[in-house]
Amino acid sequence: MNLPRFVGIPYAVKGRSFDGCDCWGLLYLFYGVELGIVLPEYALSFADEAELLEARRVISAEKGSAWQRVEKPTVGDAVLMQTRGDLAHIGVYVGRGLMLHTRSGIDSGLVRLDAPYWRQTLEGYYRHVG
Repeated sequence: MNLPRFVGIPYAVKGRSFDGCDCWGLLYLFYGVELGIVLPEYALSFADEAELLEARRVISAEKGSAWQRVEKPTVGDAVLMQTRGDLAHIGVYVGRGLMLHTRSGIDSGLVRLDAPYWRQTLEGYYRHVG
């Protein structure tokens, strides 16, 4: 895994490249480059309620979903955060308790999932299964 390549990417709403990406775009980019998996291109930006609902439908443990909720994450699993009862953020688990993520106003980087804010908002880990 070439993790340093994914650190420092500028935040860009609906971005899907190393030139800039949002939180879903970073997951999209990581999956494409590191895992060879092409994810849907919708954004997890909350400006569009329809996209939020689609993200919730796709990344869920529902029967027929391409994602499976897991208790113990491995490198590449999606990390979902929830605030006020709604999905609010997504990142990539990169091992050793770290999440790669980006959000409005910050470049992509690593955070410890055991930090109080992230521990409090963690919704779960999801593995792409097809």
